[in-house]
Amino acid sequence: MLSLAAACSFFTNCGSSKLATASDDAFFEPLKKLDHPSAPKPAKAEKSSGQSEWITRADSLLNTLKDQERRLNEITAQLLTREAKRAAVPPDSSSVVKKQLAQSSKPISQAERPGSPTYEDALRAHNSGDYQKAINAFDGLLQRGVEKDLEDNCHFWIGVSHFNLKQFDRAVTSFRLVIGWKGSNKKADAYLMLGRTYAQLGDTQEAKRMFDALLREFPRSAFAPTARQKLKALTSVK
Repeated sequence: MLSLAAACSFFTNCGSSKLATASDDAFFEPLKKLDHPSAPKPAKAEKSSGQSEWITRADSLLNTLKDQERRLNEITAQLLTREAKRAAVPPDSSSVVKKQLAQSSKPISQAERPGSPTYEDALRAHNSGDYQKAINAFDGLLQRGVEKDLEDNCHFWIGVSHFNLKQFDRAVTSFRLVIGWKGSNKKADAYLMLGRTYAQLGDTQEAKRMFDALLREFPRSAFAPTARQKLKALTSVK
């Protein structure tokens, strides 16, 4: 009974707890009834029946008190668990974790990779005649990940570099990739270079087919006049 009184005192003083509600009076109603019985004092003639009624009521109240004590113990345990969790987890830990995750998932830009050549660096190497350096630089960009609209450009300039190094088979592979690239802005260029490459390999028929494809698909291209000249020259060859 002392532990029950202590628990009751605990819940009475814990005004800040969300578990203490306006239903406390109803919750402890059995205690009030036990301390202040309202039944009238039985007459001597009804002594036997009155004692039996009081015993029944006492048993009922005792069972109710045990149930209330069990509930108080459960609520106390819940409160202690919540307080332990609050003490163990700092209030700002979630924001710290989110910040760390955002930093770890942030993509590394080209500027954050010291020594890594940019697309402009690779193109500059090609224009200066250092074709092998250009090939390595464009390959590096493709492996690390470059902007989508520059991927086909990288393959094209790799092909041109192989062409200038007279590595014609490798040039064909790169130009074929560009031709099959959906929406490539280097497709007309690749057709012209493929025609020139097949001509260097001695495959006249395939060269003519590439020049024909350029004129058919891009008749107003800046490369169309060159393609007509190349096609005319190949046709006149016996």
